[in-house]
Amino acid sequence: MSKVIRRAAVLGMGAALALPLAGTAQAAPVARPAATGEAKVQAKACYVSFYDKKNFGGRGVCMPVGDYINLRFHKWPGTNISMDNKYSSAKIDKVCRVQLFRDFKYKGKSSTWKRIGGVPGNLRKVPDLGKVDVGDNKVTSMKIFCAADV
Repeated sequence: MSKVIRRAAVLGMGAALALPLAGTAQAAPVARPAATGEAKVQAKACYVSFYDKKNFGGRGVCMPVGDYINLRFHKWPGTNISMDNKYSSAKIDKVCRVQLFRDFKYKGKSSTWKRIGGVPGNLRKVPDLGKVDVGDNKVTSMKIFCAADV
């Protein structure tokens, strides 16, 4: 009988010691980007990021999955500046299919990146949209679909 009482006391003491720790979990440390002048885009589950300068510089924005018929109505975060005709570089997760168009309503010259990856986190980097059909500072509408969001 004394073994049972001792075991219960030890378990009770362990539970009592653990109680003050409840609810004090800390988030894992966030990796800091290298000092390359790269704009910081922070968003949970971000699969497509656009930047207003080449080589991922300047303002950055994470665009969620969706159809954007006219970027004139979308503003850079924290500003009143339209994103229409302002994209110069992009990072696109390989789990995504992204279509960029020069004109609104998905018309004009376009560039498409097809989904080729099965696991989020593997990025395509497009440091200069001027080297693809849609062109630098020419994106007016777009479609984004990411399989990781399904």
